Amino acid sequence: MKRALVFVLLGSALVGCSGVGSVYPICTPYDTVRVAPDVLGTWTDKDKGGLIVISPDPRGIQKLQFREDDGSLNTFDIRLTKIGGELFADLCESGGGKDAPCSMPVHLFAKVEVMKDTLKLYSPDAKWFDAHLSQHSSAIPHIKQYAKGEEGWIYLTGETKQVRSFIKKCAKKPGAFVEFMTLTKVSDSQELPPADTEKTESTEPGK
Repeated sequence: MKRALVFVLLGSALVGCSGVGSVYPICTPYDTVRVAPDVLGTWTDKDKGGLIVISPDPRGIQKLQFREDDGSLNTFDIRLTKIGGELFADLCESGGGKDAPCSMPVHLFAKVEVMKDTLKLYSPDAKWFDAHLSQHSSAIPHIKQYAKGEEGWIYLTGETKQVRSFIKKCAKKPGAFVEFMTLTKVSDSQELPPADTEKTESTEPGK
């Protein structure tokens, strides 16, 4: 169950286990947007339900939390950064472990649009990046790890500076990033409620 929710949350395909990630973070401490009040609070996805809480972290980043049906708590570190004038998020599961979404440690990234009480996330399209890197194999150091069939993971192995430059160029190309989640703010609360109240609150945005 955890792997399925992780894939939904981070925009990876549910069928075939595919995605794009970076071995290195997409930002350094100097590139990190440390003040991002618009993203803080409790959010819900109207289609998938559940609650996602984003709160500040003492390290100067953001912390994302959501709870599984079995009550287990999942926490991700989020670092926001500007690349080419657009806002991006670097997401990394806190602590990693055997249930991490990929077979190796990876930083997942998404383009972010913040509007009033709405948070839109755009993930890198695995098929687009696969085709692009097949034609431009020297654009960025990378590894392709295929599972069954043609689905698989693309790991960008270049250092942070290279990855940022690559993302900046790709973000301008049609189809490189696709919308995969629209979150609606439920409240400004930065604390995840008890499990038995989450279902009720996630169906009542705006409170």
